[in-house]
This record gives sequence, structure tokens and C-alpha cells, in this order.
Amino acid sequence: MPLALLIVKMYTEGMSSFT
Repeated sequence: MPLALLIVKMYTEGMSSFT
């Protein structure tokens, strides 16, 4: 599911940015 991948990517980027 591409949607899940997109969410995971956004989530990962968000976490990295948060740090």
C-alpha cells in the first residue's frame, strides 16, 4: 500500500525533524 509508505515516510521525517 503506497499510502502506508507515504505516511511512514512523513512520520519518519517528522520524528527526525523533531529531534
